[in-house]
Amino acid sequence: MAVTPPLPPSQAKPSIDGGQSTRLPGWVRALSAVRVWSLPLVLGLGVALAAITVRTPAPVAAPSAGFSAERAMADVRAIGRMAHPTGAPGGEVVRRHIFDRLESFGLLAEVHVGQATRPYGPDRSRLAAASVQNIVAVMPGRDPQAPALLIMAHHDSVPNSPGAADDGAGVATLLETARSLATDAPHARPVIFLVTDGEELGLLGAQAFFDTDPLARRVGAVINMDTRGDAGRAAMFQVGPQSGAVLDAYRRHARAPFAHSLTALVARILPNDTDFTVAAGAGLPGLNFAFIGDQLAYHTPLSTPEHLSRGALQSMGGQVLPVARALADAPELERSAAPSAWTDVFGLGLLVLPWWAGALLWLWAAGLGAYAGWLALKAKLTHPWEIARGAGLTVGATLAAGLTLSAAAALLGTDGLRIYGLVGRYELLFAGCSLLALGSTLAVLTIGAQRRLAGPWGLWLGALALGLLLSFGLQIALPSAAPVVLVPMLLGALGAVGVFTTGTSERWGRIGLAAAGALAVVALGWLGGLASELFVAAGPFLPALLCVFVALGLMVAAPFASLWCKRRLGWAGSAALVTGGIVALLVVGLSGPTAARPRPTTLLTVEEGATGPAFRVAPGASLDPWTTAALGAKPGHAPLEPLFARPVWTAPVRSPALPAPGVETLRIEGRLILHVRPGNSGRRLTLWLKSPAPLTDPRLNAKAANWTFQPNRWSRIDFHAPPPEGFTISLAAPDAIDLQIVAAELTDDAPKGAPPPPPMPKGWMPFGDSGATIVVTRVHLRT
Repeated sequence: MAVTPPLPPSQAKPSIDGGQSTRLPGWVRALSAVRVWSLPLVLGLGVALAAITVRTPAPVAAPSAGFSAERAMADVRAIGRMAHPTGAPGGEVVRRHIFDRLESFGLLAEVHVGQATRPYGPDRSRLAAASVQNIVAVMPGRDPQAPALLIMAHHDSVPNSPGAADDGAGVATLLETARSLATDAPHARPVIFLVTDGEELGLLGAQAFFDTDPLARRVGAVINMDTRGDAGRAAMFQVGPQSGAVLDAYRRHARAPFAHSLTALVARILPNDTDFTVAAGAGLPGLNFAFIGDQLAYHTPLSTPEHLSRGALQSMGGQVLPVARALADAPELERSAAPSAWTDVFGLGLLVLPWWAGALLWLWAAGLGAYAGWLALKAKLTHPWEIARGAGLTVGATLAAGLTLSAAAALLGTDGLRIYGLVGRYELLFAGCSLLALGSTLAVLTIGAQRRLAGPWGLWLGALALGLLLSFGLQIALPSAAPVVLVPMLLGALGAVGVFTTGTSERWGRIGLAAAGALAVVALGWLGGLASELFVAAGPFLPALLCVFVALGLMVAAPFASLWCKRRLGWAGSAALVTGGIVALLVVGLSGPTAARPRPTTLLTVEEGATGPAFRVAPGASLDPWTTAALGAKPGHAPLEPLFARPVWTAPVRSPALPAPGVETLRIEGRLILHVRPGNSGRRLTLWLKSPAPLTDPRLNAKAANWTFQPNRWSRIDFHAPPPEGFTISLAAPDAIDLQIVAAELTDDAPKGAPPPPPMPKGWMPFGDSGATIVVTRVHLRT
């Protein structure tokens, strides 16, 4: 066997493991010494920094002159005593409290009654309508003609939820802000406080205000508050059009800001509108705030004052109050384009990036990355083909993480009420998905390292090159998302330059590596906070979004990960992480409900007219123990059209006949007029229509309605909080018509005298319209 003689010392190439050369750069020898523990240390510190980033502030005691969560909790307790959906008796109690509190600050409060409609669905075949009661109070300003600042939240909850967070927290923040602003009034401009009704029905109170209320024409800027959970830092997650000036006020005055321009993009994608949607649609600049942690309480009976995080309330008020005061005292409410991107820096301040600043930042990062690559190529630490393979490994690791998480989501199931089983154990869900993403990433990197596809420098530079291309595309097409890539790319390029310029001194090599590790910790902490926020918003539905953070993390942590994966630790670490992730997700998927983490369930009573049969109905895809016991043996499973288009579980029940809603029809000059009136003072009155003939030009209570009747399909109108006289719908119709009409009235109570269902066991909670009764009237009209 031939033996290859060793290279002369002058020709020896540096080795990532220390090699045999005695003339290796000092940072190579330093990296060889720390390779075992560098990756766990960097990851651990990054996770710790991320945890600090998303931590809520401590609630401030009541004597404070600023925003006090403890003081605001008195309002939360008054608002969150009972469910108070639009049209329910609890709503009047809540409105009375809000009205009295605003007047106690010296403000003249009024209840503005109106009607609003909103179409639903891609074909607009469903119309939500309501009689709404908005509460409005105006704090006069020194200049009565100046554009007013509007501060708003909504007072209605969903059925079966006390709504202490959604939106008791927003209303309490509004009231605490009003109290504070009243102490040093008058301000430069008027401040309008608007507490809307019907937000949960489709933003109907806000629609009524901006469509018909004269005060809406005086508004110059808007601050809105809402929630989608009971905990977490409040994020300023959305801005209105021409909001450059109000965003600048937020940058200068918000305490512990928590905001990222990427969330505005996510807010446009996710179907979670708030009243701010209507304000922005009216062309008003403004800011939208919400916290979304602990979503098991979202729209459920758990949303009580005791369950609400005081820190989340303090986080919201600590940002809203100083910004509201600044805007109220601003000489002008200027309208200017918002910058392309912004991000908070660990809650210490807000970094604002106009497009030109983002472009310069990209050029700086690109220049540093190119310089680092030149240094590495000059020292013959890597070569272009290895850098290309490093980029390929980064893509492969990202895809592996995405596919793994997608498979986990398919196995867990995220449809219907199943999502509450996932968010009920959110910490384990997030930990399990993170471990799976990290474990699958290390598996791909281990293959690459042990097959010598790319060393640490090739992987690092390949990840940075990939980031360079991705951030360039985002800066051109979606500049609001560009900082997500620019920040880790810049810090990774700085770290690479620092490492590659430390010379042959081992001491300076250790310093360079320590600096690169510190930059990696900062980047991972920032990315971890953002990943946590995005995962709360969309992760239970789409956990694969974490795979994006794999590529971003490799821009700063690639050399540490590569050296870990080169040894047996690669496979061992990957297996341990994947196993831990699987175990965590198994616990999430297999754990049953408990008293602390109950699952939602729904059971209603449906009566077919005054003389027809009555049913208990469970609309879930499967039966839980409580609905099984309530329905008895052999329940039916079929659609109950038009109330339930999908199959529901039904069983007959003895129930005293309740007054049914009335339907009257009239033909006048080519129009069909339907008058629907309630029979039981119900909370909701619904009308379904189905006919092969086209029905056009709808008018609801004599006003044009943006609603489309679909022939041969059930089209629907939901009228919430209907008046005693009901409502009228008028349509242009042909003389010959075959029309099926169904009117259904919903009341929140079970029929008196009907046998009650068995007591609900611990671990289950009523959801939506559970416990309600629907009385149906069916009419078949042929002419």
